[in-house]
Amino acid sequence: MLMVNDLTIHSRIENSDIISGFSFKLREKKRIFIESQNSETLEMLLLAFRENLHEIYPEYSMSYKNIKIFDYPLNMQKSNFTINIGNAFSQISGIYEKVADEIKILSNSEMSSKSDHSIENLYDRNIYTLSGGELQKVIILRSLFTKPEIAIFCNQLSELDKNNKEEILKHFKNFQGLLIVHDQFEENFLDVFDEFYQFDHNNSLLKRMVKPYTSSQAESHSKAADKKDSSPSIIRFNNISVNWGDVVVFEEISFQFKMGLNYLVGRNGSGKSTIFKILTGILKPKNGEITVDSTNQIGIAFQNPELTLFYPKASQEIQSGIKLNRNLINKSLHLLKIDDILEIDLSLLTFSQKKKLTLVSSLNTNPDIVLFDEPTQSLNDQEMDDVVEFIKFLLDEMKTIICSTHSETFISKLDSIDYNIVNLDKLSKPTYNGSHIN
Repeated sequence: MLMVNDLTIHSRIENSDIISGFSFKLREKKRIFIESQNSETLEMLLLAFRENLHEIYPEYSMSYKNIKIFDYPLNMQKSNFTINIGNAFSQISGIYEKVADEIKILSNSEMSSKSDHSIENLYDRNIYTLSGGELQKVIILRSLFTKPEIAIFCNQLSELDKNNKEEILKHFKNFQGLLIVHDQFEENFLDVFDEFYQFDHNNSLLKRMVKPYTSSQAESHSKAADKKDSSPSIIRFNNISVNWGDVVVFEEISFQFKMGLNYLVGRNGSGKSTIFKILTGILKPKNGEITVDSTNQIGIAFQNPELTLFYPKASQEIQSGIKLNRNLINKSLHLLKIDDILEIDLSLLTFSQKKKLTLVSSLNTNPDIVLFDEPTQSLNDQEMDDVVEFIKFLLDEMKTIICSTHSETFISKLDSIDYNIVNLDKLSKPTYNGSHIN
């Protein structure tokens, strides 16, 4: 059903092979999970399948002996084959406003998708009012509703909250074709997928994971949510109310962020990005009071780097700050392992490189408070570790960090540091037909 023979992808910039002699064959209808160790490797491979590797990344060249999908050569017409790469914002068509119309672009099963419980509360929503996680859910289900024979999803689960992820995993478990999912491993995946793989250190083949998860990891995840922080508050929300048009998002909610490390958590659509928009002045509350104990600007790295990077080169993105702290910037670039991309055109960078660049550019004004919206979204395990070290460094520099996240793995990696959690699901908030605003 899917076969690759001796695929090599070469980077002209680094003058080295990203993938060398890669061979892989799958003929059975199985659910395959690939551990997220090197996202760029699989992304390059999937772009090779779609025959648009050079179109998206012109600095890479590709050679192979044979690639077949459904026993047809790569250059022959293929059907019933879907690949989802990158963040949800980059995958919407941009043509339609309603979720229902976006789904119908690829799927002829309008009624079956509308009657599906996992999307019924989103079906009549405007796409541009969805949270990042809600939009990601729509993109995944849009692909599954086409009933493809082969479905491949690369880093598509990280934005989903627990309930939405469980719904998607149910769809994966019922999938009748060949399913390949590449993401960060979680314990409940053991009941969904038939086989588990990972890239070897040379990126030349896939090998079965022997122990993808341990009970000690599960323990650390469960303990993470219980940790408390006794630091003084630095931002206070007092009786804040927010409306989107006629829709009430928050009604007289009160909470505080503390000096040091903070997490902002809640289900998809609970209002995490709305809080960030309020703090950066993009959105004004209907009423209430916000107190910030800092005279410095607040820095922010938004969830989607495509919407926040404007200059042709990475170096220009981090030279635009009016209070630029060069030592802070240089150390951050080094910790995130992107100090070698500064003179590369932004259009040639991978999503993970852009994501990390956005984290660094949030420091352009040398802010006292930094907001990170889903900072580890679509990053592999090693890249997540790099972000962890980056955040530790910022805390050592006396920065206050506020991270919105769904990743218990990310929180557990910083478990040695005291932190404060604001859970929007536990704050007083009205419901309105099961729909929420981001």
